[in-house]
Amino acid sequence: MCAVTFTIRQAIALDRVNERAPQLMRLAPLLEESRARMAVITPLLPPALRAQVQSGVPTPGQPWSRLVPNSSAATRLRQLLPTLLEALQRAGHDVPQLRVKVSAPR
Repeated sequence: MCAVTFTIRQAIALDRVNERAPQLMRLAPLLEESRARMAVITPLLPPALRAQVQSGVPTPGQPWSRLVPNSSAATRLRQLLPTLLEALQRAGHDVPQLRVKVSAPR
């Protein structure tokens, strides 16, 4: 069973999240959609790039953002965008456009 962690020591079942934090339940379908989209594009990414690409939260009908750690990864990913977008649309995902963003250093 899937669990959502509220504190380090307190985890509750996903079906009980709605009772405690209804806004978190709205995120569950978005996270599942993100995982499904990543499953479509990951095999199309070069192995060295796979670990560097992170998913943004998808919004139906809106561009889907991909996060990468540096500009060289962003450049390589941008070259693949037409292929990735076509694969997502063929798989039935409502993605009109893909965006690539370089994540800010911490």
